[in-house]
Amino acid sequence: MWKAANNTENLKALMIEVSYPDRLKERAIITKHLTPQLLVEEFKKIDIKGDMLIFIYHLKPLFVDEIKREICGLKIDNLILLEEGDEFEV
Repeated sequence: MWKAANNTENLKALMIEVSYPDRLKERAIITKHLTPQLLVEEFKKIDIKGDMLIFIYHLKPLFVDEIKREICGLKIDNLILLEEGDEFEV
């Protein structure tokens, strides 16, 4: 997936899920989901352009507040946390 993204000219945005907080990293790995820190590891595989928007979705309802705190703590520009009912145009 990242190879295709890296080869896509004018890529303006990414949508990527973060389903679990960092404390549940093993569960995330087993279920093939991400935590905020696993997201950081994925970012090492892609050439993120300065103005590229990164939409985060699929936060498990039980962990929403915890995941939001952890994502905000990453201090990564251009991250947008999507919430239930959010809409946008492509």
